[in-house]
Amino acid sequence: MPMKPIENKLKYCLVFTTALDEKPSIHGYANEAERDQMFEAFQQTGRITINDENLGVNQTIEPVYVARFDMIDGVVNDLKVKRELDGLG
Repeated sequence: MPMKPIENKLKYCLVFTTALDEKPSIHGYANEAERDQMFEAFQQTGRITINDENLGVNQTIEPVYVARFDMIDGVVNDLKVKRELDGLG
């Protein structure tokens, strides 16, 4: 299977869920300080704001769970990702 390294652009992540019985979502950040600032805002207000220019998403949510996560390294199964993306279209 064609594997390739994960890009380093968004290696700092918040993992969150808006309900205890749903799968968590992951939102990536380019720098650690921006991610940590959003995490601290959640601790103070109970809300996080998700901004994604590529998807056109700007949304404030009240998750029940938020965790910080660093993707230091890894690989992605490029063929499987492409197949799943083709299935969405």
